[in-house]
Amino acid sequence: SFTMRKTDLVDQYVYNVSLLSIYHQIIPQLNVVQAPNSTEWLYIPHYSISVYPAAMLRMSARSLSIYLRLFLNNFSPDLLQNVSSMNEMLHVSRQEGSRDEPDVQYGLIWNWRYQNNRRLVGHRGWMPGVAHTMMANEKRSLGVILLSNGDITWGDSLAKQVSSTLTDIMGQLFDCFEQ
Repeated sequence: SFTMRKTDLVDQYVYNVSLLSIYHQIIPQLNVVQAPNSTEWLYIPHYSISVYPAAMLRMSARSLSIYLRLFLNNFSPDLLQNVSSMNEMLHVSRQEGSRDEPDVQYGLIWNWRYQNNRRLVGHRGWMPGVAHTMMANEKRSLGVILLSNGDITWGDSLAKQVSSTLTDIMGQLFDCFEQ
């Protein structure tokens, strides 16, 4: 069962203990604390927000890769009892994107986006000190997972540069492996 696979979950640490008071002010629900036996690192415990695990499900790279391979293969063999479950995941429920990402269409957890002249489906997320992207091409014949310690949570010019760099890397990976 999932609860027995604790090795597939990842602990979350953020560098720079001087940010502790800021985290307490802007996102107190994360319950950020100073990491035990450390003077410079902060720790964000599991189950620290009310929507967990719908948000911030911290999976290992191995677990993400297994999930993406299953997604690329329609969760075969026989992991989904009903094909309509896959259709529901991929269905666009909100046509319009956000002000920051007008080319993004949102579905159930997954979103569709145009990036580097290709349509991708997947999910992006971030937490303090971490940014990730898991995308597949439209035909779901290729998927890419990008994990980074790039911090894009602050929304400043450096965060925008990091986000742009991650987008560029994702595009280059698709360019390389789709040919």
